[in-house]
Amino acid sequence: MVRTTIYLSEELKAALEARARADRRTESDLIREALADKLLGAGTTSAQMRFGLFDSGVTTTSTEVDEVLAETGFGIA
Repeated sequence: MVRTTIYLSEELKAALEARARADRRTESDLIREALADKLLGAGTTSAQMRFGLFDSGVTTTSTEVDEVLAETGFGIA
């Protein structure tokens, strides 16, 4: 491993300390895990995460919204 230094806001540092204490882990371990998830994860960028996270296989929901809602009873008192 290579040693590095990062600067955190007070709010982020407090959250990191609290999570480390709650999970009984070191702050360094949590930082490494978060960076690995973000940088080495499934290759999904933050821009891609703004859209659907799964594929239901149904491709007509947006064009047939009224029919889908009617089938579920949505909006019926």
